[in-house]
Amino acid sequence: MTTDNNVQMDAKHSGSPDGLGTTPLATAFWSRHLRSYMGPLLEKCGSYTPEEQASHLDFMDKHIAPCLGPMPSEPHGPYTAPSSLYGSPIDASLNFTSTGKPKLRFDFDFLTPIHRMGPDPFGEKTARELLRRVAATVGANTQWMEHLMDKFWLSPAETEVALSKIPAEMAIPPAMIGIEMDGPKISMKAYIPAMRKAIATGRSSTDIILEAVRAMDPFGPEFEYGLDILEDYIANSGATKTLVLAGVDCVDPTVNKDARIKCYMHTVDTTFGVAKDMMTLGGRLNDEISLQRVETLRQMWPLLLNEPDGSSISDTWSKPERFSGTGYAGRVYTAEIRPGNQLPMTKVYVPVFQYADSSDVTEKNYEGVLKIIDNSWGHTQKYSEFMQSVFGRGAYGQTYFTYSSSEKKGSYTTTYFAKPINNQGVGGEKEMDQFVYV
Repeated sequence: MTTDNNVQMDAKHSGSPDGLGTTPLATAFWSRHLRSYMGPLLEKCGSYTPEEQASHLDFMDKHIAPCLGPMPSEPHGPYTAPSSLYGSPIDASLNFTSTGKPKLRFDFDFLTPIHRMGPDPFGEKTARELLRRVAATVGANTQWMEHLMDKFWLSPAETEVALSKIPAEMAIPPAMIGIEMDGPKISMKAYIPAMRKAIATGRSSTDIILEAVRAMDPFGPEFEYGLDILEDYIANSGATKTLVLAGVDCVDPTVNKDARIKCYMHTVDTTFGVAKDMMTLGGRLNDEISLQRVETLRQMWPLLLNEPDGSSISDTWSKPERFSGTGYAGRVYTAEIRPGNQLPMTKVYVPVFQYADSSDVTEKNYEGVLKIIDNSWGHTQKYSEFMQSVFGRGAYGQTYFTYSSSEKKGSYTTTYFAKPINNQGVGGEKEMDQFVYV
């Protein structure tokens, strides 16, 4: 099902390189890389029929591999996703709820050019073209995505300012894309950072994001209730919490009432006290679901920090991180905003690579997380068995765990991981050092 011959044959007949410099040879390389672990993930997780597996791999060959840029051994823009720790531009992930089978996802950042020259020095035009291309393939609605690109990307004058202000070693991706495979269906999410716009204009990225979401078409005015809660929290929290990017579900919001805007907040504080504050937006989310979300997260917290006995955990304790000064130090939280008088939903993203140095350890800890949400993959140790059957023991890296809950889904969690390229293990943090939150 996952033969390299088909990939090589396609490469010989591929088109010319695009703005990323993805040659036919590079496309063939990325296809083989993706199939080497996406194939087993699809096959062994129990969520996809053989026909669905083949269809999803074909989609990756034709529409994802060409987006990943040159081969890693060739000159390329810096990888900025968490997977860059392992020399890879792409993160895979599995999403779990208390019941049901896991869903396979992946995401990646679009590369910036090696040299900031020519008409597209930050890769925004290329990213727009590729986002539209993938969206057309999966039948995604791009209305909200186009709005964010228009609001966050630079005018010619702003581009000149950004070129003079942004150091060459600072890499801010133009956009990120997320893909979810749910049975035969493929859905898409788009994420657009506002940091480059903030530098070019001198405004805060928080203000830029809030203003853009309020002007969203359709439903901009219907986001006011949730945005007012979020804005009031950030303005009065007494600590630096910055909105850095916004993400959207690429679905028709007039038809899909669950369509969301996700506002990503970064903070350098890693204590549970701040986690509780962020997850409740300073106590503004005091409904039963929000409060239970915090209590469940408290149970998970020692496992996320690789302190399974929990003896040294207090609300004010901050565990030292293994890699300081990278774009993935601190914590990221999201506030999901939906149209209407709905409370925001919050989620935490914990960089588990900062606290554990092996996949054996993170597998055990994540099984504990799955037990807490009463998922059978935790109770039966299936998670460890599954990951080792796909990658081999210790032959991959886990990057993030996330957690949230909702009335509709109950508790849900996602584990992010990457397959190393060129035998690069943890220690590839040089590329990550180039990506910083501003």
